[in-house]
This record gives sequence, C-alpha cells and structure tokens, in this order.
Amino acid sequence: MGHWKKGQRFQGLDPVTGMLISGKILGRAGKVTGVNKDCYNVQMDNDGWTGWFNLATLRELSEVNENIEMIILFSNDAVTVAKNKEIQTWIDNKVFEVVPNEGQRAISVRWIVTEKTKDDGLIIKARLVAHGFEEDTTSLRKDSPTCSKESVCLLVALASSKRWSCNTVDVKSAYLQGDNIEREIFLKPPPEFNNGNLWKLKKTVYGLCDAARAWYMRVKSALNSLSVKMCSLDNSLFLWQRNGKLEGLICIYVDDFLWAGNATFRKCVIDELQKQFLIGSSASESFTYVGLRIKSFGDGISIDQTQYASSLVPVPISRARNMQRKSQLSESEKAAYRALVGQLNWMATHTRPDIAFDTCELSVSFSKATVTELVRLNKLVKRVKSESLQLFFPRLHSFETCSLECYTDAAFANLPNGGSQGGLIIFLKDDSGKNVQSSGKPGD
Repeated sequence: MGHWKKGQRFQGLDPVTGMLISGKILGRAGKVTGVNKDCYNVQMDNDGWTGWFNLATLRELSEVNENIEMIILFSNDAVTVAKNKEIQTWIDNKVFEVVPNEGQRAISVRWIVTEKTKDDGLIIKARLVAHGFEEDTTSLRKDSPTCSKESVCLLVALASSKRWSCNTVDVKSAYLQGDNIEREIFLKPPPEFNNGNLWKLKKTVYGLCDAARAWYMRVKSALNSLSVKMCSLDNSLFLWQRNGKLEGLICIYVDDFLWAGNATFRKCVIDELQKQFLIGSSASESFTYVGLRIKSFGDGISIDQTQYASSLVPVPISRARNMQRKSQLSESEKAAYRALVGQLNWMATHTRPDIAFDTCELSVSFSKATVTELVRLNKLVKRVKSESLQLFFPRLHSFETCSLECYTDAAFANLPNGGSQGGLIIFLKDDSGKNVQSSGKPGD
C-alpha cells in the first residue's frame, strides 16, 4: 500500500520462514522519495522489539485496522494478564463447569486480543470466543434487535423537551451475565487452560449464534420486571410510565444503554438495573453513544459525529494517478472507495443530511468508478472533516402539542447510473415553530 502513518498496524509474511509478522508503525525511518522510502520505525507484536524495519521485504503486506481496536497477533506478558483476567471473569460469572472428556462433541474456541485506546492510554483486552459455526444451529432463533437512529432521536427530543439529562451506561462482560443456557454445549478449553477436560457451558458465550439474542432477552426480562414496557414500533426502545404519564425511557444497543428520565425513574429503574448487572462505565451530559456524541446545553441537546469524522482518511492518490481521471479504479482502490463511502453514508443517515445526495451519487458508481469519482470522494471527506456540524434538539414548549411535518421530493433518472433519487425529511415541531434542525453550532 502507499505511505504508512504513525499508529497504523501492519502484517505480512517473512519471505524466508513464511511466518506471520505484525507490528505498529512508530514513525518514518527514511525519506519519502529516497531508497529507504519503505523503512519505518516499528514495534513488533511478537517480542516487543522496537527499531527500523523495511516493510517492502514482507510478502502479502496489509494493514490491520478495525477502527479504534486493532487485532494483536502474538502473545506477550500484557496479553497473558488479559487472558487470565478474561478466564477469571468466566469463573466469577459461573459460565462453565469442568467435566471429564468422554468423547462428547465439543466446540473449539479462539482468542480475540485487542489493543484499545482509552483515556489517552492503551489497554490490552482479551476475549474468548466460541466457534459457534461448529454447532448445529438450524433450530435456533438468532435475531436480536438494536435501537434505531429514529429511537435515539426520539429519546433525545423527549429529554430536551422535559428537561431531562441524557445518560449512558454499558454492561461489563454482558453476554456472560445472561440467563443459564438451555441446551447442552461443551467447549474445548484454550491451550493455556487445557488439562484434558472439557467445559460444559452454563451461560451463552461470545461466538454462539444466539448469544446476542440471549442477552437481549435477559435485558428485556429485567426491564419488564421493573414495569418498563417495550415500544411496539422498536423492540429495543423501552418506556416507563406511572399513572399514565411517561417518566423515563431507555434505548438498548447490545450492552450499551442510553436513557433519560426523572429522579423517580432513576431510582426505580436505573438503580435497580445496576443491582442486577455489573456496570462497566457510565456518563451524563456529554458522552459518546455508539459513535454519536451527545451533549447537553442550556437550551437543548446536540448530537454530532465530529470525532468520527476526524478519523476519516482520504484514499491516497499519487500525482501521476491523479492525472488519469478517466481510468477505472483498481481492485484495491475500489475496496478503499467502498469502505470510505460506507463511512460517509453512516454519517449522512445519522447527523449529516447535507452530504446525503453526494454520498448517494458516489455509491451508485461502485462498479464503474474512475479516478474522477475517487478525487470527488476525497474532496467530500476533506469537507466533512473541516466542518463541525450537528443536529440540535431545542427545548420544545410542550411535547404534548407537537406535530410531525414531512417533506419529500424525487427526481427521475437523475443519478449517474440512470437510477432515480428520492428523499424525505421529517420535523418534530411545537406550537412555537421550533423543530429538530441541522446546526452549525461549534463543537469542541
């Protein structure tokens, strides 16, 4: 690939031994255009060695990048500690019992070890995942709802109107805190903890095809026991009413909860939930929830994706390549193009409706995209990164008297591929004319 940047991770095969090598870029070791242009200062994953290394010597060189979390491919002391901590969590939550290996059909497992940026530092996390695909899942129900963007906006609008603060909590090792599993499953322990026995599962663990649903059903049961009712239009939005009056609501996105309500709701629902589940972290007023930064002001609440936008990286184009405007994109360029358009589309459908049409036009060019479209895509990325826009939810006068206003428009065969384009925008409006709006209010 092109130039590497500090913090990126790489992996490739040693040309002599064929072994997989991976590490992190610490900085450039040679000039960009010199004979050492592929030399970088790196830190290797396998032994922690730090020094300069010529990446051009590796075969099948590629980037290892999963947004904030990056897979670490080899073990070290910190990883060992993380693995021990994960197993202890399984033990504390009574996830399994050790049984003799008598030839039972058993599922294998694997480790997912990640390095995560948190509070300006790096932490190593290890998660033990079952190979759920080895199990016969024909008769298992696997669906698991997560809250829609419309539900998040509704919650924020209600919170702003009723002068409630928005809050978030996440559940630690959520799947391991679920109900006991009803079917019989045996696991082959990981090599570090394998003494010849098997683990008989008591809980639904990561990797099983119905793990997310089992956790959702556990949360739903807990909320129902507290008289919190599921919304009929979104199965991951729950409402708490008292004497026919709404006093709180909560959105569920796997193990991340977004909630708002009065003091009674906090005491009767949230505090009780925290007794039932082990909570990892919580935040109020200003925080990030599933990639959306939610912030409270005196006159309302805003949602933005400024931090996410700052992580977008334009697709590298050399000066020579930039001159080939009508040239079809290579397979690697197409992959980068698709990924970046997907990231922009996620922003367009959540907080940046102003880029919705541009993103749509770029997306319909996937199969026949040229350098011209790639240049346009990079310009759009630069624009998004340079603007600090947000959705702002003002404090409405009376939510009970609000109305919905919907505006639609369409054009026939106006897209590059001959397709037609339609769009709509829905406003929640009070009797004074206030509505949910796009805002240029500066973020921080």
